[in-house]
Amino acid sequence: MKKIISIAFLTTALYTSLAADFSFGVSGSDEGVNSFSLSIGDYYRVPVREVVYLERSIPQDDLSVVYYLANQSRHSARYVSELRLRGQSWWDISLRLGLDPYVVYGDSYSRPHHKKGRWHDDQIVDFVNTRFITNYHRISRDEVLSRRHNGEHFRQIDKHYRYQKPQHHEERYVERGSRNDKYSDKRNDQRNDKYSDKRNDQRNSKSNDKRSDNSKNKENSKSHGREGN
Repeated sequence: MKKIISIAFLTTALYTSLAADFSFGVSGSDEGVNSFSLSIGDYYRVPVREVVYLERSIPQDDLSVVYYLANQSRHSARYVSELRLRGQSWWDISLRLGLDPYVVYGDSYSRPHHKKGRWHDDQIVDFVNTRFITNYHRISRDEVLSRRHNGEHFRQIDKHYRYQKPQHHEERYVERGSRNDKYSDKRNDQRNDKYSDKRNDQRNSKSNDKRSDNSKNKENSKSHGREGN
């Protein structure tokens, strides 16, 4: 009984601390923030200070899982982290969020034997972080798995590519910008086409009205000529 009360008290304290952090906002500089938190914040497009707050109660390797499931389910990262703090497995949390685990963990990164049953937490953490680092640094999955096999942690792999090969990030941002430019150009082209079509319709309408007026004038002139005769 005492053990249950102690766990409940600890969980409540963690909730209170986490809620207080979120209530105070996520403003501040990134000075002193570890590179792994920076990469997670950048990849999932969330404030880095929010990642740091979550890191106080959620293991670093689990942070990417929190944001991955939050994006997939469209729930807040805070809500997902609270479910985790209650002691639920990542598999059960996925179900609680209304997600099909075989879908959210079943893309090209998954292994066939995983589909035979529930995934363990460490399998889900490996899957999500491998996916995150592969996509973020634009490297092959096999390269990440090879480094993991050699004993490197995900934060070490991220740090290696973040500082050893910064061109990956520059290219990614340039690509993101070019995509936005293409989208903007497409929107502008569509607007120009609509404007051009509208101008043409107005011109055609005026031209048709003018022709109609000329035709009526000619008919009136012929009619007056006949009456004069």
